[in-house]
Amino acid sequence: MQESTEQRLETSRGWRIALLLLLVIGFLAFDYYVTRAFQARYGFATEFIQAICMGAYVVQIDLIAIWSAMGPGRMVVRIPWALLAMTLVFVVHQQGAAVRSRYLFSDEDRSMLAAMLLWGLIAATGSFFLYRVASRRRLLHRDASLEGAQHFHLQHLIGGIFLLSVTCGLLKAFEFPIVFPSLNNRPIIGVGIFTVVNLTITLPAIILSYRISFAPRYLVLAGICVLVTISEVAVFFFLSGGGAPPDLGKIVLMFLLMNVTQGFLLSLILSMVRFGGYEFRLVTSGTLVQPNVKNESPTIAEADPWSHDETTMD
Repeated sequence: MQESTEQRLETSRGWRIALLLLLVIGFLAFDYYVTRAFQARYGFATEFIQAICMGAYVVQIDLIAIWSAMGPGRMVVRIPWALLAMTLVFVVHQQGAAVRSRYLFSDEDRSMLAAMLLWGLIAATGSFFLYRVASRRRLLHRDASLEGAQHFHLQHLIGGIFLLSVTCGLLKAFEFPIVFPSLNNRPIIGVGIFTVVNLTITLPAIILSYRISFAPRYLVLAGICVLVTISEVAVFFFLSGGGAPPDLGKIVLMFLLMNVTQGFLLSLILSMVRFGGYEFRLVTSGTLVQPNVKNESPTIAEADPWSHDETTMD
């Protein structure tokens, strides 16, 4: 029985690593080619392709934010890793724009993109952190103990800071055009709107992905995306002075495509994460080892798929 349990844990860990690699490679490839897709002409208006790409672009920010705010272990451990992930998103996007599309970003464009990524990550992470506090749920593996959700993994914090520092140092050494994010009001206003719209789509996607079967989930998500689109168009009319533009249908379809892409893709990825064994489990600060198992060594919630089991040191 012990051997079969160990084999099951190794298989589960292998699935988690495979899922992580699939998401990382998939999104990095998307970041590399996304600028070229913005210039595509495949029978659809370019604006529609841009809307789909923007929805997918937001999903990767949401995934990093969900893991940062609701993952196992202490949140401070995951902050350097989240910043490292966003740095890679920025670098791969800029490199793809320069190599594949031959489009050269100005310093102002780079600064604006960096600001949107940084403030978007902060806004999304803060929103999911508030949701974590309110719901008391954490993203944990089903075989992990609830006590492990509060553990502090010092080696992961050191590793994240080290890799982030080395990455920034290499970018500086090779003179990659890294710029400081813009601090003007333009990205802040955009991030404020992004936060509200993002929550109205991502929170239902998170809840539905773990509580409703496949087909009804997407029907409900589609209805939510339609309502969000109507609200966005109404706000757009209000900010533009109330006059209906001649291309109203195109604007509505762009918003709808962006919202549907974000909601459906996020729900699909969360379903894959659930298949890998991760659940949003209820965790309270008072969670303790029960007296009858106090002498046993609990399974620690892994902060990363490649972590090894650890025991507490009091």
